[in-house]
Amino acid sequence: MTATVRREQIPVRTEAMLCNRCGFHVMTDAQSDAYTMPAPMRTAQKHGLLTTKELKQIRQRLGMSFGLLPDT
Repeated sequence: MTATVRREQIPVRTEAMLCNRCGFHVMTDAQSDAYTMPAPMRTAQKHGLLTTKELKQIRQRLGMSFGLLPDT
């Protein structure tokens, strides 16, 4: 299948159910997650940008997280 990320077509290999009559693809929630998660990572890598995973690792290493603010 092909995902669109910022108007760019990214091929993504995933499982989906296919209607024999019209060719419409239907996915479970797990299949949809497997389809939508890799496309932005591939786009970032293609353009030399940090992936979400890499950004998260950097934030953790630096002790920076976006949790809840302490009560004041």
